[in-house]
Amino acid sequence: MALQNEDIVNTKTNVRNLDEKIILSKAELNRISQENLKMESQLKSYGDKVPVIELENRIKSVQDEIKDLKTRINSFKSANTRVISKEERQKADKELEKYAKKLKTFRRIGKEMIAAILENSNIKKKDLIEDLCLVLD
Repeated sequence: MALQNEDIVNTKTNVRNLDEKIILSKAELNRISQENLKMESQLKSYGDKVPVIELENRIKSVQDEIKDLKTRINSFKSANTRVISKEERQKADKELEKYAKKLKTFRRIGKEMIAAILENSNIKKKDLIEDLCLVLD
């Protein structure tokens, strides 16, 4: 009977140890499952991203474009061209507009003068322009 009691006690302790191992294994299984789900979600988010090969191709094309732009900059620098600021560019554009308006005004006045001369004379427009040595564009 003493052996039976010892066997029962040993069996109970073995069962408790196995239960503890089962509980630890379940906890480990849950932790691994959580990590697995997390990694799967990360993998899905990476699936929406641009592939590495395509990114490498984009980087190469951008680097080529940078090289081209550097050569253009160097050609501008070596050609003794003057680089102007935005303010200088705007000032030049305003002056260009001012002179373009003046040119339009002078052309209009010239056309009106030619029309007035032709109105009072029997000369053809073409002949008058040749006689006055005018160049019309």
